[in-house]
Amino acid sequence: LLQELRTAAHRSITLRKLFWRSNDMFPFLVPMLEDSLQSCQRSETNTADSLLLCTLIAQTLALMFRETEIEPARLNMLTAKQGALTARLLLALVCDPELQSQTQGSRRVSPDSRQGSPPHTELQGLLEEYLDAGCSLLFELVVLCQEASRTPSLEHFLTVGWILRILQPHPSLLSFVGYQARQVVVVLSGSQTPLSPSQAALLFQRCRVLLACLKYSSHLGQHLRTEYREEFRYYVKLPCVEEKLPPDYPISQPALRLVSQLLGLIIQKS
Repeated sequence: LLQELRTAAHRSITLRKLFWRSNDMFPFLVPMLEDSLQSCQRSETNTADSLLLCTLIAQTLALMFRETEIEPARLNMLTAKQGALTARLLLALVCDPELQSQTQGSRRVSPDSRQGSPPHTELQGLLEEYLDAGCSLLFELVVLCQEASRTPSLEHFLTVGWILRILQPHPSLLSFVGYQARQVVVVLSGSQTPLSPSQAALLFQRCRVLLACLKYSSHLGQHLRTEYREEFRYYVKLPCVEEKLPPDYPISQPALRLVSQLLGLIIQKS
């Protein structure tokens, strides 16, 4: 049913608006994401199924943000009880990129538990798909807060700073953000094969999230500069980036500008 909802919402802005007008759907999906990721962390035998479900939830939620900026029910839902459910979503979507290796290690205690489990590479692929989807969802929340900040109101406590304050205590925040930074380097430093439209869109989203971290969190900014300055300096070259972003993609020029900003902020001296 969730897959059908995602497919239908992709085609229908009306359905996306109805999603926010419902009092049940968003409050139902947030705890489902929490529970599914927690089951992965507990190293249960259904890790693959849980990761698939997490990815589907994150993709569905990210989709619901698109073209619903002027839907009043969306802001009402996200700001209810001082953003309690939004805060839960933020804390739920961040996970440790090493989660898969941790679960494999835990399973070694019980050899029988390996029987019927997906191979290492398959689980790694599923985790990477979730990390992509989680970043896309975080991107939508960052954009939401940036838009809300442009229309000051007592109700608009949602800011990028608020997002990062909520996330700061999360034990996996640094590794999650670091993973996103590494993926920017990986996608831009490989072969000169042009990016696909979906890869270009994800690059744009990752850069937007990382720029928010650099601009609004001294802690995350210091971490990114300390850990990734040299990688960005030596492997991310703007002429090569331009070649990888086909000019016929509408997102190519905005993505190139974000990469340029990101590169400047990461390699600058503190």
